[in-house]
Amino acid sequence: MPSRPRIPIHARRVPARHGVAWLRGGWTLFRQQPLAWLLIMAACFLSGLLISLLPVVNLLSGVLYPVFWGGLMFAAHRQHHTGKLTPRDLFAGFRARFASLALLGLLAMAAMLLTVLPLIVTGGASLLAHPFAYGDALAAWNGLSLAGLFVACVAGLLVWLTMGAALWFAPALVMLAELEPLAALRASLSACLRNPLAGLVYGALSGVLLVLGCLPLLTGLVFVVPVLTASAYVSYRDLFIDA
Repeated sequence: MPSRPRIPIHARRVPARHGVAWLRGGWTLFRQQPLAWLLIMAACFLSGLLISLLPVVNLLSGVLYPVFWGGLMFAAHRQHHTGKLTPRDLFAGFRARFASLALLGLLAMAAMLLTVLPLIVTGGASLLAHPFAYGDALAAWNGLSLAGLFVACVAGLLVWLTMGAALWFAPALVMLAELEPLAALRASLSACLRNPLAGLVYGALSGVLLVLGCLPLLTGLVFVVPVLTASAYVSYRDLFIDA
């Protein structure tokens, strides 16, 4: 494994234009080893398909997501240092730092539960009380139900966005910098909060690329997905290493 870099506790701030640079860097990594990247993404897709077919393992698919993502970050990191990568790199997270990466997945699943729980509670209460309300009471209850549902949706969205930011760099920080899961989540969230404009530019352009990749019968995603994956490593390196 390439040497582990010493990273600062807090990511640096970068201007909005770095969101474009991250995508350019991802394209550069892909262009250097296109066949290897396509093989890695094919292995990732087949692994996900296999997991979905196994009933018990499928329940834990969310736990394994950071493990695979850590392997993808390791692959990009190895290419950056050695110019080489292989499909075997995808499974690096199973060979090293598995417990810490899997814990990230457990925390993500818990956050998702927190996201949907308010909606379940709000909707369930509305269904239980609705048959017993009539006239003005029914109109008032409907208004309260809609207000409660709106608050639950906003709260769920905030939890989802916060956890997404906390998880964005966390697998790379656990896998490559050997941070503990909670420290990696805090560092990732801090990096996203310190660079909102670069993140918005990167997210918007990534969304455009995904839409364009879907247009020719999804065939463009074969190239867009590995570029975006490599660009995630480039963004990690820009914020935490190339300070």
